[in-house]
Amino acid sequence: MINKYIQASHTFSMAAPQVKTRGFTIVELLIVIVVIGILAAIVIVAYQGVTNRANDSAIKSDLKSLSNKLQIFYTHNDEYPSTTAQLESLGFKASRGSYDETTGNMLYCAITAGANARFVVAAKSKSKAQFTHSSGGSGQTYTGAWTGAHGTDCKIYGIPDTGEPNRSYAQGYHPPGWGSPGWKSWD
Repeated sequence: MINKYIQASHTFSMAAPQVKTRGFTIVELLIVIVVIGILAAIVIVAYQGVTNRANDSAIKSDLKSLSNKLQIFYTHNDEYPSTTAQLESLGFKASRGSYDETTGNMLYCAITAGANARFVVAAKSKSKAQFTHSSGGSGQTYTGAWTGAHGTDCKIYGIPDTGEPNRSYAQGYHPPGWGSPGWKSWD
């Protein structure tokens, strides 16, 4: 009798017990996606800052190196280079991947000989920052307008396009659409 009572009050099933599974809700998934998006934006901004600083440093180094080579040329020849062949003889090679290639770039402006002999080299980075280095040994960040045209920009840097004998101008890079585009052999 007790046995029948136990059997009647408890039914045993051979089927596996049902376990309730729970997945992520749409709100939880959206929160994760938003957090990943914010982190990605932070990483991209930080990477661009690092890249810009690297490009700027490469250009500053290039300008200082070219300035040193120009000073050595002056020491040996009592004048700064006035021809492409003389610029080529310096053996200078630019870090081309760091330069803005949307405009004329790597400018050489000089009064090559005489009492007023001097030069300025200038360049524009991919970060759009502009830098100069001069025969006086100073390197500067330039904040004015950049045309990429040596006659205009050289005047800004103190090398006139008229009134001084022994002027020399050169560009290391011409963008597409300018005469003979690309990097010049001296750069």
